[in-house]
Amino acid sequence: MTAPMVSVILPTYNRAHLLPEVLDSILGQNFLNFELIVVDDGSRDSTESLIKEFQARDSRIYYKKLPRNMGLPNARNEGLRNIRGKYVALADSDDLWEKRKLSRQIQVLEAHPLVGVLFSDFWDVDEVKDERIKGFEKFTTIRKLKTNRLADRVFIIEDGLIETLLAGNFIANPTVIINRDVFDRCGFFDTSLTMSEDLELWVRFSLCGVKFAFIDEPLIERRIHPESITGQKEKAWNNRIFTLLKIRDEMEAAGRLDLIPYFKSSLKRTYHNLLRIYGQKWRVDKSLCTFIRALKYGFDLKSLGWFLLSLTGPLGIALFTKLRNRL
Repeated sequence: MTAPMVSVILPTYNRAHLLPEVLDSILGQNFLNFELIVVDDGSRDSTESLIKEFQARDSRIYYKKLPRNMGLPNARNEGLRNIRGKYVALADSDDLWEKRKLSRQIQVLEAHPLVGVLFSDFWDVDEVKDERIKGFEKFTTIRKLKTNRLADRVFIIEDGLIETLLAGNFIANPTVIINRDVFDRCGFFDTSLTMSEDLELWVRFSLCGVKFAFIDEPLIERRIHPESITGQKEKAWNNRIFTLLKIRDEMEAAGRLDLIPYFKSSLKRTYHNLLRIYGQKWRVDKSLCTFIRALKYGFDLKSLGWFLLSLTGPLGIALFTKLRNRL
């Protein structure tokens, strides 16, 4: 059997109600030469029967069910162990692809073989706030990247990737397509991380010398809703701390001590966000613990300010936010 050019990896867990639309957007690509590897991370809903219905209509689908819920990095890695394609496209079980996503990306990768990781702009659709905004407009730090133009709206990153990512992760997983050789050289997802595992992977790839490029046009819709991983605030910020510490160790091992100040800035912003969250919940005990943890990386007035503000509770946080938005 001839191997497909692209292996699409779609991990999922209890998302049967969202999957039909997601699967239709992937299988409806105008580029046809791909396989879709669906990794069911121990779902207890009707995911299995749903996927089998789609399999009966489309032979490009490979379905693997894990015996229990093992977490997103494990699920992605299980998919990676089964790939046959030259390129690996990442997908999420609640986001939608534009019809031309794969064809646009394959055109770029085949024309520029030095590119190891290619991503694109995306639509961030917040179903809670009823907002729709381009991701690159939301993450304005991307403008600080040093880039060279490869083609129409296609740019290769020459410098500043890690520094910019630590200021805000602007790479949306479902936009990413990766040369499979990159995984052979630099490794899979880190299964010790429960969130922000993608940020660690991008930093590790960059430290490994992988070239990143992006298409400056949205090719997916990333949906943010109450049950989405993107929407899990407190848990996400706490897990980000562990990820950042892992990234610091990798930067030190690679001899990139010049990046440590960017790590510290990112860590402090993470603590500030946690202080805001604990202030909204009026959790003085957690605010105090978080402030003490932040002090281990040096005293700064912003951390002190957020700590004192968190002691005022949800009303104080709301008033401050309202005043800041007016300025």
